[in-house]
Amino acid sequence: MPFEKLTKKECMRRWSMLNEQTTDPHQTESVPGQSIRFGGSFYEFGQLIPLFGSDFVFPLIIYFAEEFYSNAPSGNAKRNLGLRLFLTWVARQALAAPLSAAGRVHEQLSTRVCPSEVDMTEVAETYGDIIRDLGDLSILDSDDETYRSTHLDAVSATLRRLAPYELWPLMPPIRRMSRGTSHIPALGQLGPGRSKVVFEGADAYARSVEASKVRMAQLRRIAEDGLIEEFEIFETGKKLLARSDISDLATITQAIKSLTAYGFNKSEGELIDEVFPKNDPELRLANLLTYLDHTTNGAVPTARDPDGSYGLDCLIRACGGGSFINSHLNGTKRALLCGQLVVMIDTGLNVQPATDLAAEPFDGEFRRGSVNLLVNQVTKTRPEAKTAFSVVPAEGAEALLNVPGFKLSTKSAITMWQEMSLRMRCRARAQNDNAHRYLWICGKGSGHCGVIQTFAGTVAKSQMNLLRDELADDPILGGIEFTRQNIRPTYLAIRNSKHLDSQVVVSIANHNNAGTTFGSYLSSAEYRQALASLIRNFQNQLEAAILVTDISRVVQLGVDAETIVGRAEEAIQNGLDEILFDASAAKTSAIAATPEVELVPDSLESFLTFEPTHEDLVALILVKKGLEADEERFLVANPDRWKNKWMPGLALVTATAARLEQSKYKVALKRALTSAEQGISSGKLRIFVPW
Repeated sequence: MPFEKLTKKECMRRWSMLNEQTTDPHQTESVPGQSIRFGGSFYEFGQLIPLFGSDFVFPLIIYFAEEFYSNAPSGNAKRNLGLRLFLTWVARQALAAPLSAAGRVHEQLSTRVCPSEVDMTEVAETYGDIIRDLGDLSILDSDDETYRSTHLDAVSATLRRLAPYELWPLMPPIRRMSRGTSHIPALGQLGPGRSKVVFEGADAYARSVEASKVRMAQLRRIAEDGLIEEFEIFETGKKLLARSDISDLATITQAIKSLTAYGFNKSEGELIDEVFPKNDPELRLANLLTYLDHTTNGAVPTARDPDGSYGLDCLIRACGGGSFINSHLNGTKRALLCGQLVVMIDTGLNVQPATDLAAEPFDGEFRRGSVNLLVNQVTKTRPEAKTAFSVVPAEGAEALLNVPGFKLSTKSAITMWQEMSLRMRCRARAQNDNAHRYLWICGKGSGHCGVIQTFAGTVAKSQMNLLRDELADDPILGGIEFTRQNIRPTYLAIRNSKHLDSQVVVSIANHNNAGTTFGSYLSSAEYRQALASLIRNFQNQLEAAILVTDISRVVQLGVDAETIVGRAEEAIQNGLDEILFDASAAKTSAIAATPEVELVPDSLESFLTFEPTHEDLVALILVKKGLEADEERFLVANPDRWKNKWMPGLALVTATAARLEQSKYKVALKRALTSAEQGISSGKLRIFVPW
């Protein structure tokens, strides 16, 4: 239904259908026209009413709930916050400059008129410039580039997904923050506090990766030890529930109802003394666990909860407190974090897909020790959802980190948590939301009887803060403010260090292109230095392969002959011994004719002093296109010649083009590509044809 036709009565009807009622006294009640609860989470819009009026805000709430009803709460929380901050900023700008685009947009939204696309686009782009380029802290009180980038993506995606409801027109996506500014450091690159460490020297990259391995291995040891400790307490609870001398449920229930102030009165009566004997703490605990297991499905209520009472609260405190009781029936948040860290370290999953792992994450049977992991839905803030898979590697963390003796595999960690979260998952199903579909779930808030939610947002951050506090005196990880976001860059850097082949890491990371892999995860100073060293080494070998055939040219260029011969021997081992750069020596008539664009330098000096002029860039593109076009034919007809003659040339031009794309010549390369394609289409230029 279009925006203009959604009446207040219709809004109220839809709100009643979409809003989820809650009986939990700890949760905030939804108010029609101001807030709404769906998917187990609460979303507030009341602050927008004084700025835009209820005639705009109420339909906005309805459309927001309808559009994002099936999405995970973690993503919806980002969308809700981003939308509120954006609209609040629009209202502030309108107050400061009523005749601006923001002023017109504010006036039209407040009067239920759809703004023009020009005005809305200008307002959105201005907001993007402030968040992306100006670093203004008046909107987002954080200078963290990753957080600001995520916020900007959330605002852009939310505005575009709500555009079909005619609140505002569909506009282009807000320009994202540059990948170059969003590099996430690996564990080995973190210094004290929030500082970063830059390694220097010839072996800088190797030392950086080694430092990351050491810290990653230590973090995994701590995580698996924490999970094992929590699981042992959970196992103790299972043994207590299996005792043969436990009273029957009816007797325990009767005793619970008879409780008044257990622990404060000298005697509570014979029945209570029999069921909860003070001289037998284990039997007392076993009977209490039995009662909670059968009546609350493992929830531990307080006196204010519907299933609680003052007498029961006194008994729980006498038995060790709510947290102690809960750890015998359910997996704790500490156990959840430890288990998730083990999985992320072993698989390299990013934070969001790791949070969204399915409750039954194994896709099929294990084959040769590996299996796919299923993710419910990657809820990154983009208009369309995307299904993601990750693989549990057969070799495990031992091979990745080159450290033997880990106690738990990925499968064991997941299986242990599935057992520990069984009661919470049953309670989550009764909530009639999507929380039970996710592997990593926990209770909301500090209590142990509230709503079950996914492990995301503030609860994950608070647990990471507690873990870092525990490790303050650790000799390896102490004093380093690492987060879960640092695990994936560490994993990819370690995998990449084996062969320095980012294309392999692209497939491992499940990225669409190498730009994301390199820009966000691998683009460290040490890695760029290592790549530069490899490129220089390849250039030296290539130069030697050319010069060694004519030592007189070596003398003319003033290069040490002994050095050239040594490099030439290395070049021969790498297949560069049969490079032919002189087109006049071609044995086919197709190449013998002089091309209209010089594809081969006429002198060795010009080849060794390549300058990225427009003409040379066009020639580079023509050579690259020609080699790529004939690669498959050569591999079938004459694979040896391709390997020895032309494959090194293709490697060179590909590496050169990739390097230019990352440099200041990026725009010039695009212009050359356009010129080359136009020349080929018009027949004025032709691509290089290998022989």
